[in-house]
Amino acid sequence: MKYDTTKTLNKMRQEIIFKDGTFSIKTKVLLAIFWSISIRCSPCLEFYVNKAKKYKVTEEEIKEIILVAAVMGGCPGEVWGLEAYKIFSKNNSKNGCCDAQENK
Repeated sequence: MKYDTTKTLNKMRQEIIFKDGTFSIKTKVLLAIFWSISIRCSPCLEFYVNKAKKYKVTEEEIKEIILVAAVMGGCPGEVWGLEAYKIFSKNNSKNGCCDAQENK
């Protein structure tokens, strides 16, 4: 039996995160950034921070979610929060592993 985990996860991502529901897509992307900082996943961070730009997350919003992650995560949260802000501040279109799978 063959499982295509990445394809299944991408489908779930599209159905859960990138659709408005009780929470807006923008809020869910911010939550995904928080989670990416928490688990220290660089490709996820790159992917969701770039998605944040697409969904019009402001600099003030990204800073606030980073501050919450930093406070909750202590020193590692601060380090990864700074990484998120660095990605947000860049003007590039490079995305993480999640984006590569999204286009398949």
